Amino acid sequence: MDNCELIHLLRRAARLSRESTEEGRFGMPPPPPPLEGMEENGPGWGGHGPHGPGGHMERPHRERERVLSLLDETEGVSQQKLSLILGIRPQSLSELLGKLEKDGLLLREKNPADRRETLVSLTPEGRERAASFEEERRRAGETFLAPLSEDERETLGELLARLLAGQEDE
Repeated sequence: MDNCELIHLLRRAARLSRESTEEGRFGMPPPPPPLEGMEENGPGWGGHGPHGPGGHMERPHRERERVLSLLDETEGVSQQKLSLILGIRPQSLSELLGKLEKDGLLLREKNPADRRETLVSLTPEGRERAASFEEERRRAGETFLAPLSEDERETLGELLARLLAGQEDE
């Protein structure tokens, strides 16, 4: 199992763990909901306040990264579907997409087949940015896994795959 596959399994396991905790599974109460409408430089961003490092609210650049990475995988997705996939309120997503559009990273266009729907796609610059995010993630994954031997990585991958398969069966 290569490092990219292992990192993908780790991310899926972490996401599933967060989702399970938020749903109150594993005997734990769900965490408080994230605060809406926080300014990028306000309390809670950048490590000051309850949602800094270690908190469950993502920093603004992380949200940008998630949007660009997802759009790189799925060309011409509707804004509504993007909101559902990312778990972001439509209003918050619209604001984020507006910033990314202003930065020249994406385009929003009406769906010619259904004018009520807005389709979102990356510009060439957006594709480059998504590729650079992916490269950063790959390097971080390599660094994270460096202390493990090849056999330990294989074992970790097998264990994560079993855990994930068990959760998907529920």
